[in-house]
Amino acid sequence: MDFFEDASGVSDIALNAPKHKVGASVQWRDDDEGIGAGLRGRWVDSFPVLSGAFNGTVEKYTVVDLNASWTFPKSPGTTLSALVLNVFDEKHREFVGVPELGRVGVLRLTQTF
Repeated sequence: MDFFEDASGVSDIALNAPKHKVGASVQWRDDDEGIGAGLRGRWVDSFPVLSGAFNGTVEKYTVVDLNASWTFPKSPGTTLSALVLNVFDEKHREFVGVPELGRVGVLRLTQTF
């Protein structure tokens, strides 16, 4: 359960988290070529929120994320990676009172010593 009405005769209690959520991912990597890629899907059911001034319902949402990486052949410790969260730009909120989220992209260059 994610909501307890009139718990112990005192007040309503919301767990502020979904009762149901599902995630699945697949990753592929070719170490010889220094490349990799991944795909992740997430579905979160709607849930009630009772948290001080933040009261309401978070609507259910589904998002798909992609990632890819490439390790420089002449510098094995250097990797360029890209991540795109919410590829299809599904506008959603992950909690009550927070801004609406859309697509987010991250490009990262790392050096391992």
